[in-house]
Amino acid sequence: DMPRFYKKADALLLTLRGNNKVGDTMPGKLQTYMTMRKPIFGAINGAANEVIEKSGCGACVRAGDCEGLAALMLNYIEHPEEYADCGKKAEEYFLKEFTFETVERIIKAICLYIRNLKQRKNTIIVGYDPRFMASDFAKFSAELLKKYGFKVVLSTRVVPTPIVAY
Repeated sequence: DMPRFYKKADALLLTLRGNNKVGDTMPGKLQTYMTMRKPIFGAINGAANEVIEKSGCGACVRAGDCEGLAALMLNYIEHPEEYADCGKKAEEYFLKEFTFETVERIIKAICLYIRNLKQRKNTIIVGYDPRFMASDFAKFSAELLKKYGFKVVLSTRVVPTPIVAY
């Protein structure tokens, strides 16, 4: 149970390699971290970098920037007061942005996109990972997709994203 360990930490670290598409995603760990009310530091690109910067929940450098990450960590050690509000900002951002309303907006956009494809299929597979509320969001998404006329296959358990994509 990783959240139990996260609660013991002073700050949380998020890194991904920046040399492939996976490195541009937002790992589920970031959302879990945001619920822990701790500063988050990252060496990561893409969506996760944007969320950390936009939310003010910590600080980030580009993936692979070891020296930059070391400088961030040293600054945190020497000036922890600069990061005192990061945990609160993380939780506030999480509660504001990761909502059913946001999921509904995204599902509507996906449906419009798929309907405009010339060679589209009518079945959509919905999987989910172990991040906070993922199964609830997946069930909600599946119901919305059905309302838009798609056949839906909903995973009955946690499934890694590459499995669903395959």
